Amino acid sequence: MSGFVDAMDENGDGEEAGKGEVEILGIIFPRWVALLAAILLLAALLLLLMYLPSALSAGRSSPPAAGNVAGAASPSPVPTPQQTNFSVSPLTITYAVDSVPTLVFGCSLMRVGTWADLEYMGLVSPGMERQGILNALCQATGRTVFCGESTQEAEPGVYDTGMPDCFNATGKIPVIAFHSPSCPGCAAQKPVLQALMRDFGGELEMRYVCAPIDQNDSALCASAVGAGQFDE
Repeated sequence: MSGFVDAMDENGDGEEAGKGEVEILGIIFPRWVALLAAILLLAALLLLLMYLPSALSAGRSSPPAAGNVAGAASPSPVPTPQQTNFSVSPLTITYAVDSVPTLVFGCSLMRVGTWADLEYMGLVSPGMERQGILNALCQATGRTVFCGESTQEAEPGVYDTGMPDCFNATGKIPVIAFHSPSCPGCAAQKPVLQALMRDFGGELEMRYVCAPIDQNDSALCASAVGAGQFDE
């Protein structure tokens, strides 16, 4: 470091003003002060060389992802439908339901299949599904309110369950709709059933039962029953 101070004197930037003193920029300092200043300057340069690369690297880091900017709230996770423990309805076993959609009228008559999906695609006449259900209701109950709007034609896919007729406490005809969440025909049939309930609500009691047709349907039924889309 003394060489640094001596060099200043030799170049005219500093002039020795007296023994143990150095003049820098017209100011006289003790030699030890100049030596300490040189040491501190060198230390500062070393520190700069040590930390400059990491500072530059930090400056090139990727910007924060959208939604994670400092001060911004993180988005809340989207809630998933609440699932419940799902057990296949005993009614599915009682009526040996192995395909959907299946309708049971007054316990004694079963109708398997639907025209509703073909009707939706324009492949059969409009109103064919409604007419088929009315035909089955007339056959199952013999009630004028249904037979008056029925063609009384034999409806394909209609079977006797082997069980006696049943009614609820108020005399309404129980209709059980066995549907599955993954069944397109079920989805097409449901609006027809809902329309019949609006027209004949005083005569019918509708119950929707989720009948899974595979393992994946069991999980879907659990969510659908938990969401209130099925009665059981």
